[in-house]
Amino acid sequence: MKKFLVLALVASLAISSGTAAEPEPTPPESTAPLPISDKPFSEWSIGRTFTHLLRVVPSETPAHLRYAPEYIAQFEVLGGSPVPIPAPDQEVLTALLASSSAFGPLRPDRCKFRPGLSLRSGEGSTQQDLLICFACDEIAVVPAGGEISAIYSFDQPTRDILLNLSKKLLPDDEAIQELPPVRRDKAAPPPPAQPLPEPEDN
Repeated sequence: MKKFLVLALVASLAISSGTAAEPEPTPPESTAPLPISDKPFSEWSIGRTFTHLLRVVPSETPAHLRYAPEYIAQFEVLGGSPVPIPAPDQEVLTALLASSSAFGPLRPDRCKFRPGLSLRSGEGSTQQDLLICFACDEIAVVPAGGEISAIYSFDQPTRDILLNLSKKLLPDDEAIQELPPVRRDKAAPPPPAQPLPEPEDN
């Protein structure tokens, strides 16, 4: 009996001193899905008048370390007070945002969403911002104090209206004034370089 116990103990020690089991692989970090909404874009702006334009930039600063006076989602608001949109331009915007064809689903060739502007309607708990990215022609809906609720793409005629308004209201903003009339990846490529002529022999 003692011999059996000794053998069992030796076997147990041999097993415990063997190669440790490999740790389970760490699952990949999950990627938050884009906030794509099933409802048409126009339903977000029904009954709203967008009265101000704001200049924004992406912020990589964690939320608990942010110091700017105001953020829209994770995008920092630049400058002082929002720029008022004149009444005639508000009417143009209202018609555009109510259009069923101006905004649609995201394109498969979309780039990273990095807006530079925002349209604002309301204030306090009724506030709503529309972040605009001219690099990928996309617009995102942000409720008061919240994160992006939905994101859509827009077409060239819509870009024309939004870009012309932005340049009109921000005449001294060099970055906005330099935005091209069409999305950069849709612009015609430059002509091929021509070889330099051979120098003539004297």
